[in-house]
Amino acid sequence: MNSSSVELCISVANYLGYPAYFKVVYKLALNETIPSNSTPSPEQVVMEWRTVLSDREERKLLVNVPVHTLRGETHVVLVFELWIFDITRGVWSYTGRWNHLHINIVVL
Repeated sequence: MNSSSVELCISVANYLGYPAYFKVVYKLALNETIPSNSTPSPEQVVMEWRTVLSDREERKLLVNVPVHTLRGETHVVLVFELWIFDITRGVWSYTGRWNHLHINIVVL
């Protein structure tokens, strides 16, 4: 598997009215495995970034993510899901917010 990487800037902002602990999860997906507003992608987590933000605070994360074919497919989707830590239950919860970037990998 040949692998390359791409540098991106991810912006995370908190407008919940209280401080919160967030993570952005990066996954490589196919068209049929991108997330929805209620369900995260079933694909494997490649990387994640965590941050605590006060109310109305924003953080920009400069990230370098690996990119490669997925199950032989050269059209892949870079998926970034937003998760929040639920302090009451002590677990990470998918927020239903995500972003994606479709790319075509050219194998030389």
